Amino acid sequence: MQHHARGEFRGYRGTVRDVTEQKRVMEALRRSEELYRSLVDNIDAGIVLIDAGYRIVAVNPAQARRIGKSQEELIGMYCYRAFENREAICPECQAEAAMAGGNPTQCRRLDVRVEGIRHDVLVKAFPLFGPDGTATGFVELIENISERIRTEEVLRGAKEA
Repeated sequence: MQHHARGEFRGYRGTVRDVTEQKRVMEALRRSEELYRSLVDNIDAGIVLIDAGYRIVAVNPAQARRIGKSQEELIGMYCYRAFENREAICPECQAEAAMAGGNPTQCRRLDVRVEGIRHDVLVKAFPLFGPDGTATGFVELIENISERIRTEEVLRGAKEA
């Protein structure tokens, strides 16, 4: 509000800023995050985000259920303690190779779930890098392939017969 030197009202002065585009971008970002969260939370495979120091940053519900711990419990734990009950990095650590080589890696291994049942799993590790090219961590995707292995064995047996 502006007043004349004599105190009389002269009018208003203001600034108008169009925030339509900013609101559109924020809404698109919110929808994108909802889609991502829905995908990660509902996929049957385990997904774990781990930093370069091997501490768990995020874990999806499927992986938490697989090992019988809550997501909150797992955040901040060393992956090798949480998933393998080890005191040091696993000898066959795919993530270490992925971060060192800069390429995704994978291996098949036996996984013991909380109920004591052993499962064949395929572990894929995808390295993550910062803007300067330094390894900042990795994502692990853990897929139960027990049924696939059994089917392959049955087919192999049938073929041999």
